[in-house]
Amino acid sequence: MASRAGSSARTSGADWRAVLRRSVRRSFELIGGAVLAGAMLFLALALVSYTQTDPSGSTASGSPVENWMGLAGAWAAERVLLFFGLPGALLLPLLWVFARRLWGAESDLIDFDEDEEPAPEPRWWRPTLLLFVAMALLGLALSLWGAGAASRLPAGPGGLAGLLGAAAITALADLVPQVSQAWFTVPVGLAALAGGMAIASRIFAFDWGQMLSLPPFMRRAPRAARLVDESDAPAPTPKRERREKETRAAAEDIDVDDAMAQRKPTEISDSTRAPVLAAAMPKARQGDLFDKFELPSIELLVEAPAGATQKVDKLALERNARLLENVLDDFNVKGEITAVRTGPVVTMYELEPAPGIKASRVIGLADDIARNMSAISARVSSIPGRTVMGIELPNAIRDMVSFRELIACEKFASSKALLPIILGKDIAGEPIVADLATMPHLLVAGTTGSGKSVGLNCILLSLLYRLTPAQCRLILVDPKVLELKSYDDIPHLLSPVVTEPAKAVRALKWAVEEMERRYRQMSSIAVRNISGFNEKVRAAQAKGKPLGRRIQVGFDPDTGEELFEEQQLDYEVLPQIVVIVDELADLMVT
Repeated sequence: MASRAGSSARTSGADWRAVLRRSVRRSFELIGGAVLAGAMLFLALALVSYTQTDPSGSTASGSPVENWMGLAGAWAAERVLLFFGLPGALLLPLLWVFARRLWGAESDLIDFDEDEEPAPEPRWWRPTLLLFVAMALLGLALSLWGAGAASRLPAGPGGLAGLLGAAAITALADLVPQVSQAWFTVPVGLAALAGGMAIASRIFAFDWGQMLSLPPFMRRAPRAARLVDESDAPAPTPKRERREKETRAAAEDIDVDDAMAQRKPTEISDSTRAPVLAAAMPKARQGDLFDKFELPSIELLVEAPAGATQKVDKLALERNARLLENVLDDFNVKGEITAVRTGPVVTMYELEPAPGIKASRVIGLADDIARNMSAISARVSSIPGRTVMGIELPNAIRDMVSFRELIACEKFASSKALLPIILGKDIAGEPIVADLATMPHLLVAGTTGSGKSVGLNCILLSLLYRLTPAQCRLILVDPKVLELKSYDDIPHLLSPVVTEPAKAVRALKWAVEEMERRYRQMSSIAVRNISGFNEKVRAAQAKGKPLGRRIQVGFDPDTGEELFEEQQLDYEVLPQIVVIVDELADLMVT
C-alpha cells in the first residue's frame, strides 16, 4: 500500500512538472511568434519607406532620416536591398510563416523537410537556406534583364547577389564571340527566373487566404473544419501518401490494452438507479368539508416494465470515451475524458481540457462532435465550480422513466414547495421537483409528439398525490374534450371540467374576481401573499380568537376626536387555486 501511494505521488509530481514545462514552452513560443511578427512589420515598413539619401552603411549623409522606422529602419532596408534587391521582400512572408508556426497555426505554407520522417521540432534552416537560393536566382534574372532600370536601389534590382551572378554570366558570354550576348543571357535569365519561382513555390504553398488569416489563439471562435469533396480534392503527393500509410499502420500496431493501461481509468457512474424511496406518508385529512379524505394510493399507478432500465455497458462507454477524445483531437482540442455519467436519456462525458484550451472553442464544436459521434445532437457546456466541461450525447436506447417511481421518491415527499410538481429526471438520474407557485403563469409548448400531454398529466397527478382539496382546488378547461375529461370526478375541482368556450370565459372571469377578492382580504390584515394570510388565520384559530381589525368610523361631535371600532373578520384558510387550460390557442380563437 505504501509503495503504491509513493508511486502515485511520483506520477502526479511528474505530470505536474510536464504540465509546467509545456506551459513555459508555450509561453516562449507565443513570445517568439510575436517577436517574429513584429520584425516582419518593422521590415515591411522600412522597405516601403526606403529612401536612397538616408544615412546607412553605404551612404554618408547629413540630411535627416526619412525612413518611417528611423535610422534602424534605414540600415535594415539598405542591407536587404543591397544584398538581395527586390527579391529581398520574400523575407516578409518567411517571417510571418515562422511566426504562425510558433503560434501553433496548422499551415502547410512551408514544407519542413518532407523527405525525412517528421521530427518533434521543425527544421528551420532548410526553408531559410532554400529561400536565400531563390532570392539569388531571382536577383540574377532581374540583374540580367533590368540593369539600370531601378537606379534608386543600392545595387540594382537584383542586389549584390544578382550583380555577381550577372557579371559571371556576362564573362562566360564573352568567351564565345560567335554567339551574341543577348542569345546567351536571355535563356540563362529565364532559367534563373523559373528556378527561383520553383523554389519559392516549393517553400510557400501560396495559400494567401490562409497565410493572411489570424492565428487560432487570436480568433474569438474556432473556425469550422472545411469539408472538401473527394472528387474535387487534389490527389495527395506520393511522399505524403506514403507517410499517411505509415502513420495508419503504426496506429494499427498499437496494442489497445497497453494504451489503456498507460492512462488513468475513466470513472463511469451508473445514474439510472432508482431514486431513494420515501417512508410511507401518513394519510392526510381535511376536516369539515372533506371529512376522512385520503390521498390516492400509489398502488393505482402502473409499475415500470421489467426491462425499462437498460444495463450499463461499461466497456461500450469506455470505447465511446476514447472515440470522443480522438474526435476532439482531430479538431486540435487536447484533453482527457475523466468521468462518464449515464442518465436515462443522455450520457454526459466530463472533459478535462489541456492548459490553454478555451471553453468557447469546445462549445463551438457541438455540431461537429455530434456528426463525428453519429449522434442526433450534442450539447457542450461548462460545469460550474469545476475545471471539467460536460459533453452530453443521447443514448442509443432511452430508458423509461416511471412516474410511480418518482412519486414515491424521498425528494418529492420531503419537498417544502407549496405546489410541488414532478417534471422527470435530470442528466444524473435524480428526480426534478419544481414549485408551481413560483411560476404562476406556465406555458407548455412543443410540436406534436414532444410530450406536452404527458407533462400536463404529470403536473396534475403530482398535485393530486400531494395536496388535499383543502390545500389545492382546480379549474380545468378542455375545449377539445380529449385530455382532461378523465379528471371530472375528482374532489379537487371547483366545477366540472369546462368543455364549452362560453363557459370557459365565465370560469376564467370568476377566477379573476376571486383573485381580486383575495387581494382585498390580504390587504385587510396587512399581508402580501396567500402563505402569510393562511399563517395568520391558523394562528388566530389556534388561539380561539377570530381575526379583527380596528377601523375609523367617524369623529366625536363634542371633542372632535377620531372614533374607532373593532371589526371582526371571519376568514378561513384559503386553498391554492390552479387553472389548467388545454389547447389555449383553440380557446383564444373561439
